[in-house]
Amino acid sequence: MRIGTGSSRCVAAGIALAWAIAAHAQPSTRDPNINSSINPQINSSISPDINSSINPQINSSLNPQINSSISPQINSSLNPQINSSINPQINSSLNPNINSSINPQISRSLRGLYLWNRAGRITGTLVSVNRSFFVWFSGGEWRGYAASNGADGFNLFTVSGEWIGYLIDNSQGGLNLFDTNGRWMGFTT
Repeated sequence: MRIGTGSSRCVAAGIALAWAIAAHAQPSTRDPNINSSINPQINSSISPDINSSINPQINSSLNPQINSSISPQINSSLNPQINSSINPQINSSLNPNINSSINPQISRSLRGLYLWNRAGRITGTLVSVNRSFFVWFSGGEWRGYAASNGADGFNLFTVSGEWIGYLIDNSQGGLNLFDTNGRWMGFTT
């Protein structure tokens, strides 16, 4: 699955605060349509289109196509096809179909992030498993996961382990989502 027009909706729908799922709505403080300080269309400091320090097409240290230390294609410790400790198909503690405590369809007291597309529409949730791993839900289904890149971001994978994007710290408590080609696709709150 690639992050494109159709699948970017899946990506976005897969990431949101899990406890908000329990509450059946995201809090207004986490909604970029209400809180302009977390909206990259309004707050230029968190917009990779304006702030080059958080744009992987300009800042090569953030770009896994250039920086091999954060690339799952080059760094085998970041590749779930090679490193079973970050592969939920092998490590059951990371698999929400096996570990019900990280499945928002079963457990209602989870933490995580909302995922929004660039237009400010919620597209998913990232449920926090631990400080270095999220499971991604969209439309009520498990779509993939995000594993730490060892720096200030995460690599995003489908359930089957295909690398489809990455998340970069926006330096104000959220993350910006990029596809593997470095196109900005969305953000978290």
